[in-house]
Amino acid sequence: MYKCSFGIKNFNKNTVNPFVNKGSEKSKNSPVVQINKNDLNKIFNLSRTSLKLLVYFITYYNHTKNTIYFDLKHCKQFTGFNDKRSIYNALNELLGEQIIARTNNENLYYLNTGIITTSE
Repeated sequence: MYKCSFGIKNFNKNTVNPFVNKGSEKSKNSPVVQINKNDLNKIFNLSRTSLKLLVYFITYYNHTKNTIYFDLKHCKQFTGFNDKRSIYNALNELLGEQIIARTNNENLYYLNTGIITTSE
């Protein structure tokens, strides 16, 4: 056993799972995002910028049309990145990893639902 607890001992021990909130209306109506277990490593190895861009895409995913509208100005505000080159590099990374795919419309993308599924 390690002599140093790195601050872990400051947290309470639980006899039941504190994250299970039965009867919470918020949890019943909240959207759910699922990641295919076989693709966790692919997501884990994305760059920081690509991860933030992926969260942006998941957040604004249109279930009805199965597309994501990419608005650079809005994306910059959401991610906190100012350099559009960083965002476009992240976009290329997501495309290269086949997490998203292009459509015929320059600003619309498909989310690879074999990797990530979402519910409304």
